[in-house]
Amino acid sequence: MSTKSTQAERIAAEAAQPRADARRPRGDVIATAYRLQPDDLPEGLYTGKIHAITTQGVEALTPLAHLEGLAKPLALEAEDV
Repeated sequence: MSTKSTQAERIAAEAAQPRADARRPRGDVIATAYRLQPDDLPEGLYTGKIHAITTQGVEALTPLAHLEGLAKPLALEAEDV
């Protein structure tokens, strides 16, 4: 059975949460959790085939290289392209 909360309880719970500007920016979370990091590769090296190139972003597109055998794509910088 669900419990009911009052508006005052909901407002108090929202006030207890950290402000959005005090948290890490969304881009940082995506880069560390969903993009390939140097620690994801043994000894920082990987030899494999690129099976797809996609882009992410709205205003500025970032190319992503999808490598066979790895779940996370590699975000490429301008100097990598």
